[in-house]
Amino acid sequence: MAERKEHVAASIVQAREHLEHALAALERLPALDPSTVACAAHALNNYLTLAGGTVELLLAVLATHPDELIVRFCRKYAKIKE
Repeated sequence: MAERKEHVAASIVQAREHLEHALAALERLPALDPSTVACAAHALNNYLTLAGGTVELLLAVLATHPDELIVRFCRKYAKIKE
């Protein structure tokens, strides 16, 4: 029983050391500039909008494709988006 308590105590000490190390590493990270994050979010939104528009066009064109597998995929994707 005493051996088990020592093992648990040692695990707690080790976990505390890991936590202190992680906190120290976190403090060394540079601060994020909110304007940089906003600019990145805006740029990402532009690309996602463009990609979404492209997919919409492809779906419209491929909805009447002679290959039934492609038509089923288009219908499935259209249902997911709704």
